[in-house]
Amino acid sequence: MSEILLKNCRVYTMDESVPYAEQILLKNGKIAQLGTRDDNLASNNSVQEMDLGGQTVLPGLNDSHLHLLSYGMALSTVDLSDVSSFRELIAKVQNYIDNNNIPKHEWVIGQGFDEENLQEKDFPTREILDQISQCHPVIVKRKCTHVSGVNSYALDLAGITAEDNEKIEGGKVYLDQDGKPNGVLAENAQNLLSHILPSYSEKDLEKYIKLAGEAFIDKGLTSVQSDDLKAIPGGEDMIMNAYLSLAEKGELPVKVNLQLQLSSEEEITTFIQKYSPYFQSSVTDYLNFGPLKVLLDGSLGGKTAALRQPYLGDQENFGIVTYTPESLDSLLDCAARHHLQIACHGIGDYAIELFLDSIDKIQAKFGGDYRHRIIHCQLTDLDLINRIARQNISVDAQPDFVGSDYGLLEERLGFARSINTYAWKTMLDKGINVSGSSDCPVEPFDPRLGIKAAVTRQDANNNPCGGWHPWEKVSVFEALKMYTVNSAYATFEEQVKGKLAPGYCADMVVLEEDPYSTPPQELDSLSVNKVFINGKIVK
Repeated sequence: MSEILLKNCRVYTMDESVPYAEQILLKNGKIAQLGTRDDNLASNNSVQEMDLGGQTVLPGLNDSHLHLLSYGMALSTVDLSDVSSFRELIAKVQNYIDNNNIPKHEWVIGQGFDEENLQEKDFPTREILDQISQCHPVIVKRKCTHVSGVNSYALDLAGITAEDNEKIEGGKVYLDQDGKPNGVLAENAQNLLSHILPSYSEKDLEKYIKLAGEAFIDKGLTSVQSDDLKAIPGGEDMIMNAYLSLAEKGELPVKVNLQLQLSSEEEITTFIQKYSPYFQSSVTDYLNFGPLKVLLDGSLGGKTAALRQPYLGDQENFGIVTYTPESLDSLLDCAARHHLQIACHGIGDYAIELFLDSIDKIQAKFGGDYRHRIIHCQLTDLDLINRIARQNISVDAQPDFVGSDYGLLEERLGFARSINTYAWKTMLDKGINVSGSSDCPVEPFDPRLGIKAAVTRQDANNNPCGGWHPWEKVSVFEALKMYTVNSAYATFEEQVKGKLAPGYCADMVVLEEDPYSTPPQELDSLSVNKVFINGKIVK
């Protein structure tokens, strides 16, 4: 590979030893040298020079938790993120059926509604969804994916009854006043549909992965950490084969660290045995295997996040926890025996406490620096934050959640608890590694949105005024670090990516503007002009 010299640019390296440069030399996919404008880095005539005209160069951005495959699949579903009433939801899905000539008896899938944005402030039940169609099975998923609504056709097809509540651990079938399923399914109850949902081929999955990855590059992402194994119920092997095939063919658009959602000791052991060669060495630097992903509770929006105290105005509801303390201990013990890092979805304070208790036990038993992680970590208090810091646990934050959730937090939790949400600045000040992510397709994957939200604590319309709990705002440098250095640290890759320093991968994003001189409310409008992965221009 020829040498490339990027000159006449502002290079923010995220390397505290050499934080700034004006030239950067790339060689064989790596950073070879940094310099000022007066340095002569073009040592021979074969160097390809590229004048960037004063643009800004940053390390490639790295989303530490999203669902790449699910996003690719969502591109072929009905987008419900903008509906504001049941009437709009019904009309939009009906139009999709009509415009696409969906044959009778084929599934219709919608995704992204938020009942807080609906006039009715409620989940769509089978009575609502039956108005869409009685000859198609219909499912609509809440934006968090922890709650779904299905019509009567789908309920009957799956054979779901009230008695299923006695069989499900960590899930709920909602019932109507007559004690019959009303079509709303929460958490593991959604798995009751797994045997009847549409099937996909490996080629379909490859297509979805490539579509999503190409979209990510367009916004400046060069690496993502993706939780995909459960995107298709029972489809773990097909998903693995799709990723491995693309990696071997050199067709993965972005670098992917797969987060492995395996829900039992048997699943962990079987998976490790089957794919052990790939744990020893990666297929390419575009694909490696990351932590065990543990789904421990639900979401605040769906009232399924596991809380110490009940939801405000719903005194019987403490949320849903998917493991007992004993079963969680056994699962994490199995992961530790296989030397796996553990990344736990924990939103409510009870779920976070439960995870920390279990981690205490396995760290005492096994030791080691595994950099275990809490994904989301939304409702905490100072005691929990201090425990997270002491145990060297990283936090995968989703800054965009603030803009989506601030309006419902007091309604769900009350004021006193709501002030303990999304405490990223406090966590950073305690020395916790906080990385930036989107949880896409729950929120848009665009990292510029997350950077802006972390700095302003506001939504896309710059509300609320002054930011939600502004004392938790982070600086622009801290926000950029969340999406570069900190995300790399979470996957033990801080020596190869996340900085622009000699020997590091030449993964970079070129911006028209300088984020440090851009008004905070305009950080989401930074222009992504070029993207490099391993020194190759991919945008």
